[in-house]
Amino acid sequence: MVFLFIQQMEKLQDNLPQWRNEVLDAVIEMSGDDDGLQSACLLSFITGYPITDYTDFDNGRYSIMPLDKRERISVDLPKVKGKGIDNHFMQFSERTVLNHEMINVNNQRNIPFDEYLRKYAMSTFVLIYAVYKDKISLPKKERLLMMILTIDSGYKGYYKYRKNFIENLEYIGLKDELLPVLEKYSEKDFEKFALRISEQMPQNFFLNKEGYLVFSDDAEVQARAERYLERLSEELGFPIALPTRQFHLVRDLKNNGKQNIHQNERVEYDRRTNVKRVYSTIRDLSRDDRVYCYAIVNRGNVKSSSMVSSDIYGNYIP
Repeated sequence: MVFLFIQQMEKLQDNLPQWRNEVLDAVIEMSGDDDGLQSACLLSFITGYPITDYTDFDNGRYSIMPLDKRERISVDLPKVKGKGIDNHFMQFSERTVLNHEMINVNNQRNIPFDEYLRKYAMSTFVLIYAVYKDKISLPKKERLLMMILTIDSGYKGYYKYRKNFIENLEYIGLKDELLPVLEKYSEKDFEKFALRISEQMPQNFFLNKEGYLVFSDDAEVQARAERYLERLSEELGFPIALPTRQFHLVRDLKNNGKQNIHQNERVEYDRRTNVKRVYSTIRDLSRDDRVYCYAIVNRGNVKSSSMVSSDIYGNYIP
């Protein structure tokens, strides 16, 4: 008799940091796009942690409670240190210091840089549903599932790197819920659907001159976005809205733009074979104490924001 032992693929729930199961005295820090807002609102609804902080990658971190020293759970922010939930890719090499307090599929699966196309390419919003699937379920309506898959263009990976995409759906435990929708509709269907959403609500929001978060300085655009979020909140079963209190600067940040990961390039020729070999070192931002957050955005570039001065407490701790 022959026995076959099939090794089960590890799941997201097998690798979650301990803080996921703890009740913390914490607040939420979010990024400035639709994934940041909707993810922060979902996490706040599940945990009860208030949304108090907003990070603008170009200018700084802001808070409605600037002197509050409670721990911050960052959402959709690829930070080097601290607790959070994020969907970005951060591993340059096997020497990269990964933030294991961050719930991040790419970190937890330890996907190396040279296998970049295996990365988790869906949104932080989808990831939160997976992390807290014992507390909240994805909606049943097909239209809402399509909306969720348009966040951060999360559907695109299915049509470009299908095998890897399905592998990540299996890992986070949402294959049964989301794969049938992707199989039913084409990429063009999703693009049209995403366009209709963008006509109702801009993807990004920002601080106006008075320190309040808005989608637009145009009152009509702002009102249309608020109406869209009111309808969406009713359908999803939890409130989604920009915080209405005034924000204040806590820490200055500088956007470093897009930089090539490879640096100090050296070219050598093998005279016997006439073959050119290119050697270079990797720009690994995980070890840079000035970096607040960073993300590898494709196979050769990284975007980051750095701390350029101390925060209001006089230190550089992120």
